[in-house]
Amino acid sequence: MKILITWASWFLWKQLVHDLLTLKKEVIVVSRNTWKTQKLFGEKVKHLKREDITQQNLHWVSTIIHLAWAPINTFPRNNKNKKLLRDSRINTTKLLVEHLPDSCDSFICWSAIWYYPSSLEKCYDINFINKYPTTFMEKLCVDREEEAHKAKTSTRRVVHLRTWLVIWPEKVGKKIRQSIQRYMWWIPWSGEQRLSLITIKKRSESCIEIINNDNIEGPVNMVTKNIQLKEYMHQIAQELHRPIRGHIPAKIIKFLWGEATQLILWSRKITPTQIGK
Repeated sequence: MKILITWASWFLWKQLVHDLLTLKKEVIVVSRNTWKTQKLFGEKVKHLKREDITQQNLHWVSTIIHLAWAPINTFPRNNKNKKLLRDSRINTTKLLVEHLPDSCDSFICWSAIWYYPSSLEKCYDINFINKYPTTFMEKLCVDREEEAHKAKTSTRRVVHLRTWLVIWPEKVGKKIRQSIQRYMWWIPWSGEQRLSLITIKKRSESCIEIINNDNIEGPVNMVTKNIQLKEYMHQIAQELHRPIRGHIPAKIIKFLWGEATQLILWSRKITPTQIGK
């Protein structure tokens, strides 16, 4: 099985490449900086740039996992960076769809839980269809899924991975804890908003299950649990023996982050998809 992955150099996804290599899969990695992927994966994988995406180079690829191209927390959220985010998700998706080889029977595209509207009460499952996206993030997810869906044929399935916040692994978590211990501890806004979480390990395992199970297609809510932000932060503070000093007013966060405040201030409670059951 030959698998192509885009943007696998991001630390939240590189585990997937290592797991696939452990399973003796042939992996092709497409990235903006091939020197970075070469440093991470060496000669174990084939390295391509965006301009190398052609049917010839994708020959005999059976599965494509299209993650992204630029981090969603790109700041500031001005027109220039909005254009960058759309290009990284919409245009690269178009490019891949245009050059899909006949051998490709699975097109797995990373979306996000921002496909769903923000709500403190509602719990969304994969049956919800966002017909009227109102924010930049919602429209970005909806448009990307529409582009990815064009890859679907009678012999090729399309999967949309809707996921978000990762429970940090020990190595990264240690660095975050050190920075928290050094500075004051605050909860953004009221902390009532809900986070949808998944571990890096579980995300990688779920992707591999999806690759191996041809019956999985369409949207997948790749989360394992939902938790309130204040509960999540209180748990970390308790582990660190640090007090919660207060709340950062929403006005200040909006002033600093602009439109990007929806990454932490808006709430989405998502029903996890039971993969493999």
